Amino acid sequence: MGSAIFLTFDDAQSTLDHIHPHRNLLTVVSPFAKPAYSSLKHYSTASVVKTEELLLGLPPNNIHDLMATDLRDMFQDSYNGITSASVPVTKPNYVATPEGQKVWSLVSKLDTSAPDRDSARLGALGRYSMQADQLHREAEAKHQLRSRAYRKKQQKLYQNAALMVNAPAPRDADDK
Repeated sequence: MGSAIFLTFDDAQSTLDHIHPHRNLLTVVSPFAKPAYSSLKHYSTASVVKTEELLLGLPPNNIHDLMATDLRDMFQDSYNGITSASVPVTKPNYVATPEGQKVWSLVSKLDTSAPDRDSARLGALGRYSMQADQLHREAEAKHQLRSRAYRKKQQKLYQNAALMVNAPAPRDADDK
């Protein structure tokens, strides 16, 4: 009942729209979406992220989410007598482990100065961080956090992440 699905294309990458270089389509599917509504406001991909954060009660990830226009004009206050305020919201509660945080701290070595910069290594670093979290949780459940085998696996994972981060950044297909 309280679902919202946002449909849009990936950014244009190295090609432009034939009418305007920053034009793109966005569709909102939700019981609370205004039927047959076309907005004339300027949105960005960060607008979708900001709206998701607002719906889930999460803080902004970065300055782009914070400053983006949200999609609230695309929603209505009620649907079949049910108000949006009465729909329960489940907030994600992911807590990184110290090992996962250590791996993620390597992000400072990546170029995140603009969208789509170093995205391949950023995604890989996120996966390494989550692997470190999973390894920690499995060892914790088995009471093996102090074991030599566990520490060795975490050390190897961190070393692989550090090697990847310190290697030259791969070229994106749309790099000129």
